[in-house]
Amino acid sequence: MFKFIKVFPALLWLIGAIGVIGDSSDTKVNVTFPSSVDAGKFFDVEVEIEKGDLADFARFIQKLPNGLHATPIETNNAAFYFTKGEVRFIWMKLPSANKFSVKYRVHVNSKLKGSFDVNGGFYYLTTDKKRDSKLLDSSVINIIPDPNQPLASLVDIKDFGIDNNIYEINNATLGLACIRQKPSLNSDGSYNVNIVVNRGNMTGFSKVVEFIPEGYTIEPIDVKGATFQFKNQEAKFLWKILPLESQFVISYKVIPEYENINEPQIQGKYSYIDKNATISYSINEKNINLLEASPKEIEFALAKVRKDNIAVGNDSNQSSILAINSNHSVQNNIVKQKAIGNKVASKKNFLASKNMLIAEKGLYYRVQIAASRIPINIEKTFSKLHLNKDVKYEKNDGWYKYSVGSFPVYRDVKRYRDYLWTEKGKTDAFVTAYSNGKRITIQEALIASHHEWIK
Repeated sequence: MFKFIKVFPALLWLIGAIGVIGDSSDTKVNVTFPSSVDAGKFFDVEVEIEKGDLADFARFIQKLPNGLHATPIETNNAAFYFTKGEVRFIWMKLPSANKFSVKYRVHVNSKLKGSFDVNGGFYYLTTDKKRDSKLLDSSVINIIPDPNQPLASLVDIKDFGIDNNIYEINNATLGLACIRQKPSLNSDGSYNVNIVVNRGNMTGFSKVVEFIPEGYTIEPIDVKGATFQFKNQEAKFLWKILPLESQFVISYKVIPEYENINEPQIQGKYSYIDKNATISYSINEKNINLLEASPKEIEFALAKVRKDNIAVGNDSNQSSILAINSNHSVQNNIVKQKAIGNKVASKKNFLASKNMLIAEKGLYYRVQIAASRIPINIEKTFSKLHLNKDVKYEKNDGWYKYSVGSFPVYRDVKRYRDYLWTEKGKTDAFVTAYSNGKRITIQEALIASHHEWIK
């Protein structure tokens, strides 16, 4: 059920939403923004939320016309997005404080004139898990034209399109891009690596992954609030919420494990979550000293990278999902198996396509119940468990791994794992996590989904 909030204009500031009478959750939303703005400059919008008895998922959405561009100032643990003219603050779990605020900045194109409407709403789940919302009344903001712009060059904001050649918002400072400084050699034979991240308007879950060649290990130097991991020659910097700075530098040290080793050739990528899909960009390496270069030099380098930046795509590493070739050389081989009730069978039969794990979109969890170096007969091996979910297999790290279920919520997969422990005697079953078909760590999944870890 939608509830409409009456908005009353003030002399200099407009209140986007004030109080609600008769709502059982006692939720109130106040939005403040100016009644007039200057073209070519920016203004700040503050949203105050009194959540009442709300605790879980919620969104605040504000719609802006073309010619305006929003960047975050204070997110209060929300993921911030600005896409297709919509400002979105998204909470998987609301802050613990009853009253809190978020703030964002709106950049106004210097060629604009006229006036525009602002509207939006606060959307949430009630304590009984029903969807509800508080809509903001539309309010009008006037644009004061830039006196330095010729009158003939001004465009009414209602006629301004995103494809206009006069779109002057500095995407060089707003767009996402990363540069790795060419590793610098230290006197002890180690290398320092610096990476500048221009996060654009991203604030939620993000990660930098660096692929370190064999023969090297690494130590973090400055992680800028990230959770750091190094495993299987992959260095991961994981952020639940990105630093507030629009541009920041992380650094680490690459240490050789033996003498006379070649200079490390490092590859890497920057990834973020957008609508449950993982989008990745390659990290470009440049011969630039990021710690000594001027802001203008760094921005110029970032602008060149951004111009050529092409998304690697969603991070669905299809090689992690086993695709069986019907002409595989081992299809007629007879192998010895230890599977229950089945001592001899062909690999081709074991690897029936119907049992192959197919990549799903987004982030999800499964429960792994077994692993083997050689394939086993799924039907005969697991039939005695009388599972209510199909067993699927994948080839990962040289193992055939067998898992069940597909759960978008960590709490649900944890319950199913406990069920296998207590009811089926599978005390070695454990939870696994996936992003678009690629295995990720449970920690990465929990950070990305804002789910709580449960022992």
